[in-house]
Amino acid sequence: AGQTILGEKVLASIQDVPEDIDIIDVFRRPSAVPALAEEAKKKGFGVFWMQPGTESPEAIKHLDQEGYRVVAGRCAKIESNRLL
Repeated sequence: AGQTILGEKVLASIQDVPEDIDIIDVFRRPSAVPALAEEAKKKGFGVFWMQPGTESPEAIKHLDQEGYRVVAGRCAKIESNRLL
């Protein structure tokens, strides 16, 4: 039996997500983000979004140089409320 949180199945890695990923919304310490970005590139995604306090200059640089869409230092909830 797999683990669940708030009724949602917990997956071990980004690679385990069966659907296409539109946004990877990061809530990790900055030192963990470069490895997460590398894992995300293997899966594919639309936008790599680093919440305030999670920004990794290294990950931003590499993702940007490779043509990925990156948002850093902005809160997804605040931005969605602002846009809606």
